[in-house]
Amino acid sequence: MLEKIIQLLCRWGFSRARAWIMLSTGVFLILNTTIAKAIEVQSELFDASTKIYWVEVPAYWGKTPLELYPALVGKTLMPLSRWAAQQSAQPVVAAINGGYFDPQNQKTTSWLSYRGQLLANPTENEHLTTNLTLKPYLNKIFEHRSSLMWAHCDGGVSVNIIPHIEGDNLGAQLGVRRCGDVSELGGGPQLLPTLTLEQEGFVGKNRDPLRANQKLARSAVAILADEKIWLVLVQQTQLTGGMRLSQLAQWLKDHGATQAMALDGGSSSALWTPQTGTIIGALDKNGNRPHRAILSVLAVRVTRDY
Repeated sequence: MLEKIIQLLCRWGFSRARAWIMLSTGVFLILNTTIAKAIEVQSELFDASTKIYWVEVPAYWGKTPLELYPALVGKTLMPLSRWAAQQSAQPVVAAINGGYFDPQNQKTTSWLSYRGQLLANPTENEHLTTNLTLKPYLNKIFEHRSSLMWAHCDGGVSVNIIPHIEGDNLGAQLGVRRCGDVSELGGGPQLLPTLTLEQEGFVGKNRDPLRANQKLARSAVAILADEKIWLVLVQQTQLTGGMRLSQLAQWLKDHGATQAMALDGGSSSALWTPQTGTIIGALDKNGNRPHRAILSVLAVRVTRDY
């Protein structure tokens, strides 16, 4: 059938190469539209001042035109919505804010890589390496913070949430033999199966940068028992709203997650789909939604590599 269409286009004066491009572009757009409609935002109220949104990535995503895509937003920080609008070459069907960064020097404090290419390295951030207060925590920050990692392994895509230092052994962690180039989105702390705030250097003497026990806007990524992946946003509907990290972990567990990791929360919390636009998690003191510029994203996009 495809060959007949190509022959018809050639009779109309198009070269065979051009006919293939036209056909593949049409198929790509159809797939993109179909997949975008299939991935929808779901939501439920947690309490009177808090609403939880999530996008479900199907368990079979590695065998479709979908891919998980970790990315820097650009040379400078920008809001999630602006980054998503620029992705016309390989359209994004969902995206959430990524890991941590220093807003003063705009450098990362979390690891980021795509198919083996290192995109962001926290050991190059001098605000970390020269900070005497953080010196006792640097090994935990650089090596033991949690990352979402995935790669094509033994003919399929394998995904796991593990400390950064264990990334070289992703295949062994998952019980598979051969893995290709690994992609990584750093964040933390791990929420499930256990909350690892201390192990990852997020708490210490007079130290609690995430305000773990306060109710705040949050964002997270979770892996369910059936291998589906959730991108999760906790939204304040009132200034008193939000969730503690322990509450978010329990909610995810109650909804079938077996692994989960927090992303940069608070005013960075944002979830985007073409249908909804940007859903902002936080409220400022005036009750407005801050469209904060961020450094990295975790996206679900349609790839032409399929």
